[in-house]
Amino acid sequence: MEFRKAVSSDLERLFQIDTIVPSDPTRSEYITTAVASNDIWVCLRDHKIVGYAVLNHSLFNRPTVDMLMIAVEHRKSGIGTEFMKHLEKLNDRDELWTSTNLSNSPMQRLLACLDYKLTGYVDNLDPGDPELIFFKKLRKA
Repeated sequence: MEFRKAVSSDLERLFQIDTIVPSDPTRSEYITTAVASNDIWVCLRDHKIVGYAVLNHSLFNRPTVDMLMIAVEHRKSGIGTEFMKHLEKLNDRDELWTSTNLSNSPMQRLLACLDYKLTGYVDNLDPGDPELIFFKKLRKA
């Protein structure tokens, strides 16, 4: 696996990977803005983009994995775990935050395996599907 910052020529592939893009036109705008802001990392396997992650300071100015998206055909292959470990290393502080919906049990399992702790939730972002907020204290050298 290889990780690098996304560039504008990656946009079409990022739109293809993201399962929300077909049903939410604002998602492609979000991805485009994140690429322009230099906030998206991509994961490549065999020189092909198989996932992306947005790393920024969107949650109370704290280092936050705002989005982790792995191509459907590459899920459950360890890419998400390795991607999160990579983002932890890039982080500019000794903490990392992220969130996921209550309905996203695969992401919750991934976070539990990496020792992220549930620290709260937010109702009313997605009706009937609270956003769970997770935190990990990193051990920096």
